Amino acid sequence: MSESFYYRYEAKGIQAWILATDKLQELVGGSAIIDDLGRHAVAKARGLGLRDEHFISAAAGNATIRFPDRASLEKFAGAWPAEVSHLAPGLPLVQSWVTAEDPNWLRTLQNGLHATRQCPTAELPEAGPWVERAPWTGRPAESFDGKGGRRVAVDRATCLKREAHGDSRRAFEDDLLNEGERFVRDADTELGEGWLAVIHADGNAVGELVMKKGKPAEIQKFSNALTRATMAAARAATRQIRSDWNAQGKTYFPARPVVVGGDDVTIIVRAPDAIPFTRAFLQAFEAETRKHEEINGVEGLTACAGVAFVKSGYPFHLGYELAEKLCKEAKKVAKPKKASGLAFARVTTALHDLEGDPTPRRPAYMLDELDTLKSVADALGKLPTKPIREWLSLAVAARRGGEASVEASAEEAHWKRFREVCRRHVKLSDNLQQLEKLLGRLESPDNRDALGDALSWRTIDRGTSLELVSKSPERGTL
Repeated sequence: MSESFYYRYEAKGIQAWILATDKLQELVGGSAIIDDLGRHAVAKARGLGLRDEHFISAAAGNATIRFPDRASLEKFAGAWPAEVSHLAPGLPLVQSWVTAEDPNWLRTLQNGLHATRQCPTAELPEAGPWVERAPWTGRPAESFDGKGGRRVAVDRATCLKREAHGDSRRAFEDDLLNEGERFVRDADTELGEGWLAVIHADGNAVGELVMKKGKPAEIQKFSNALTRATMAAARAATRQIRSDWNAQGKTYFPARPVVVGGDDVTIIVRAPDAIPFTRAFLQAFEAETRKHEEINGVEGLTACAGVAFVKSGYPFHLGYELAEKLCKEAKKVAKPKKASGLAFARVTTALHDLEGDPTPRRPAYMLDELDTLKSVADALGKLPTKPIREWLSLAVAARRGGEASVEASAEEAHWKRFREVCRRHVKLSDNLQQLEKLLGRLESPDNRDALGDALSWRTIDRGTSLELVSKSPERGTL
């Protein structure tokens, strides 16, 4: 009997590759290319004689396959990276394989992928020093745009994204929308100016559960069930906010999915819809995963999400990077509690740096805190918010200067004066007491965080632009 092998490939940075554009139509085309990538891999493997039972898992950006012999493995592994470079230029790919006799084959595969990830890979074809490059991506130019009298280089990936964009619906669109509906195709004309939100959600401890499965048949069932649960949760979240939009007579849904599959969801939505959508998705994800015994018995799974609120025209890939970082911050708090959580930031400057921001913030709110935080936002509407924003601005400066700084003293004096003014008016005094009572229900160790978060929520909900309280993103958590 010939020696068989387990093989796995993973495309890294899928969301960043899709979002490396400032045009929604190119984003749609990039999503379509990734959506087709998994089908290309399956078709190529079938061409080598593989059957359904050989595919342990297969998604848009990754697959785990059992090859019955070394010859078929070498043919696939030798050609697949070059084919991916042709289908999706610039998309990083790592692959690894191990003999099927290895009792710890899954862990060995993951270790191999991790090791391969540390090695730099050349983009194919390689570009020489005299090749002109596209200014947006830095990759070799294939053609040029001449709009407005300017000559702008365009790379191969962007050209393919434009070709892939069309009116045809992707498979997941049929699962998420009703007949006759569609997602946004042009952000400028269909969403207009204002705040948008880039949402990234990810299941908690999914990799650990996969490692515990071990047997290929179990992993295959787990992967299929998880994909169905994620799609059902995304569908439930879409329906949650679709009714209000349909009531306005719109036939398109104010969102654009980037990735929906496995335990990942990345989507761009109108800012006012972001919190309801994310909350609905996380709740539905918990409920849907409990329906599938193949996933985690009757316990199901939890998930976390990051939401980056950005202005229209802000680079999508930067919004995604922030959303991904916020999701990781939420996981730090939520995973130990075996709960779902959400972190958010409102970007108020051209650049953001979550890791380098010297202002410490609490990383996450659990789902059961959302109603309270919304009540705080509503309570702020009954108080003069300008002095609160000024106090938050002083708080940012105080944190940077330390507890003993001059800014810290000014912050304390400002809040004390505000409370004294409110107490002179019966109505304002009652409203302030209500606000402080609500803040006490939150687990946040610092009321400044909760107030800043509530102001951001109120800003997004009202669709207005409040005066900025600092030069840093208003980062908070839900």
